[in-house]
Amino acid sequence: MPKWLDAEVVIPDNDHENRRFFEEQAGGQLRLPHCQSCDMMHYPVRPMCPDCRSADIDYKTVSGKGTIHSYFVLTEPIHPAFYPHRDAPVALIELDEQRGVSKGGDRTVQPAEFRALRLVGNILREDGSFEDPAQVGIGKRVQLKMMDLGDGFGLPQWTLADEPPEGRVWQVPGG
Repeated sequence: MPKWLDAEVVIPDNDHENRRFFEEQAGGQLRLPHCQSCDMMHYPVRPMCPDCRSADIDYKTVSGKGTIHSYFVLTEPIHPAFYPHRDAPVALIELDEQRGVSKGGDRTVQPAEFRALRLVGNILREDGSFEDPAQVGIGKRVQLKMMDLGDGFGLPQWTLADEPPEGRVWQVPGG
């Protein structure tokens, strides 16, 4: 059974799309659903492309680099695995890929305004512990830290990158 923070991670056998997503991450690289028809990637996972409605979906490796688009600090965890980790920063990461135009087949597809490749994950230190929330802020750059859950599953998480932030950094007041 896959585990993270000493808690079992349950992905039902009949949840094919999510199961495949976590299996694709087992190699240590971030891999996202990729439409073979229009060349667009998407997340969350789904059985068909949200841009062109094709069901011809495969997976594509991406850089694992991005920017904190939004975040919050987990002060009251609801799962016992997080009880020892109060004040864990959880972020919405906007990936570098697919900002702008993508050409697919005989047509050009552009993501709708305000649509991007975004994933939720924890902000960790290199040693795997949770980052100090005072170090986290909107606009800060991050890079992938893939967590091996065992049993052929991986979980994308993030560490702060040694790159300058995108624009002015905003932090939660008091954070």
